[in-house]
Amino acid sequence: MTEQETKRRRIHDFLDAQISNSEIVKTVRRIKRAKDTGSDPKRKAGSGGLNKKRDEDFVSDLLARINADPTTSMRRHARDLEVDLVEGQLP
Repeated sequence: MTEQETKRRRIHDFLDAQISNSEIVKTVRRIKRAKDTGSDPKRKAGSGGLNKKRDEDFVSDLLARINADPTTSMRRHARDLEVDLVEGQLP
């Protein structure tokens, strides 16, 4: 497979995954920027899949934190627990 065919195949795979054009461009730019600066283009902690860290212990700990201080923002809890904030996913 030529280099051009490989690139087309990757873009085709992105589109099959129903990823928007803007998201594809954003991902490519992020990886290129990381490569140009010599850093490692790693993902954010917990971004491997939706609810990857969501088990009963995690949810009970989160609910205890929320009940202990209901004025703390969900973004703060997400940052403290090193997870991505997903709207509307709590029981």
